[in-house]
Amino acid sequence: MKQRTVEEYMECIYQLGGADGQVRTKDIAGCMKIAPASVTEMLQKLEKKNYVNYERYRGASLTKKGLKIAKELERRHGALRDFLVALGLDKSIADKDACNIEHVVTSDTVQLLVKFVTFLKHCDEKPFWLDLFHKYLKTGKIERCPEELQKICKKYRGD
Repeated sequence: MKQRTVEEYMECIYQLGGADGQVRTKDIAGCMKIAPASVTEMLQKLEKKNYVNYERYRGASLTKKGLKIAKELERRHGALRDFLVALGLDKSIADKDACNIEHVVTSDTVQLLVKFVTFLKHCDEKPFWLDLFHKYLKTGKIERCPEELQKICKKYRGD
């Protein structure tokens, strides 16, 4: 059983309400875009690993262990999506890419991205260098920082 597959099931069940109640097998199959029989087989395996509580003909709900994984994946996904959006990527593309990246990137990388996005969100003003980056994306030309901002940056750094 691949870790990515386990994680995708945890996310799907969580998104369908599996933290609070039973999620039907056919709904999980729709979410995962696979046959219900394959879902049943996987739910039985996930139950043996204590990720879900599975009841035949009723569906599954997340255990504490499964819920912990699902919440962490949601946090990772959000941080990655927000980072990609901050860089200028369309939100729907960022969401798809975050879904792929979240399964392979290390926790250290996610922590750093979470802190970076939190920093950006709590800045009183949008950082000027981010505006310069977005201009570069549109034009392909790198603009120098205005002279007055260069002086402020040098003073801030202690140059």
